[in-house]
Amino acid sequence: MNLLKNFYVVVGVIFFVFILAMGIWLGFGWRESLLAAAALTVVAIVLEWLRNTFGLPL
Repeated sequence: MNLLKNFYVVVGVIFFVFILAMGIWLGFGWRESLLAAAALTVVAIVLEWLRNTFGLPL
């Protein structure tokens, strides 16, 4: 389980940085990019957790 938690952290950080950089590159401000990156990272991690925990076909 510890390895799985580390996986979520690493993937979450990579996803967050990618969305943040993409938002800034597309010309959005820092605030909008941070908000979008945070929201999408949380949604992605929750969906992945649901898929792994309950076997949901998402």
